[in-house]
Amino acid sequence: PTLIICGENDDPMVEASRRMHERIAGSELVIIGGAGHTPQIERAPEFNRVLSEFIARVHEGIAAGG
Repeated sequence: PTLIICGENDDPMVEASRRMHERIAGSELVIIGGAGHTPQIERAPEFNRVLSEFIARVHEGIAAGG
């Protein structure tokens, strides 16, 4: 499982993140609005929610035998 997160105002990383997402089958891309290069700091609650939800989905998949 692959989660790619970037801030919408970090133009080089948005483009790089989109390219990674296109190349990694099954990956998820989340672009956090209003954030720059450090969305984990600038928009910590949203970043943590996105990451927590991803981890929960992965855990559920593993628990279900997937």
